Amino acid sequence: MPGLYSKIKTVVDGETITAADRNAEHDNHITNAIPTMIDDYSANATEMQTVTDPYPSGSPSLATYLAGELERLRYLIKQITGEAQWYVDPDTDMVSLKSGTVVANLNAEQHNSRKVKVIDIGDWNMDTTASVSIAHGLTLGNIRGIQATIRTDAGSQHINLASISSDGNTPLVLADSTNVILQRLANSLFDSIVYDSTGYNRGWITVWYV
Repeated sequence: MPGLYSKIKTVVDGETITAADRNAEHDNHITNAIPTMIDDYSANATEMQTVTDPYPSGSPSLATYLAGELERLRYLIKQITGEAQWYVDPDTDMVSLKSGTVVANLNAEQHNSRKVKVIDIGDWNMDTTASVSIAHGLTLGNIRGIQATIRTDAGSQHINLASISSDGNTPLVLADSTNVILQRLANSLFDSIVYDSTGYNRGWITVWYV
């Protein structure tokens, strides 16, 4: 990985090297000691795919040169994405995972012969909007149970939506062929400014299905 810049002066035999020559050449190195002026470590596909395990058998493998550091970083990227090469786009991303996208391994986990899916509710100003619909992405006939967990604007409490009644009535938590529908009751605990923030995930829907 050499530098991508040229020397300023080529000295010939017998020539006097002046202070200006020497200083200019050193300044040249200093000025060009930046990432864009240092050569790559991907001369070809084989070199680009070179990786090194930084922690083989539970012991640190210390890099002794810059290429070795890059190999170890590539290795970890490859481990995190699970792809054949470190530079291949992963099948999913962190944002999708955080937003409630189903992870295959989690969905495959069985709980009393049932699978579990957790979905972010997303924005819901419960003070001004009585109900929301959130896509569940499942076959309605396979759903066996639904629970909605609501959190306050401050995040200081998590409450089961269906556990709060008003005048003998309970909030609505149901599923149709496309969505889970949540509806709070008028004049209930959730019909207040304590639950009016937007740009905020109001809570989670847990769905049990087969």
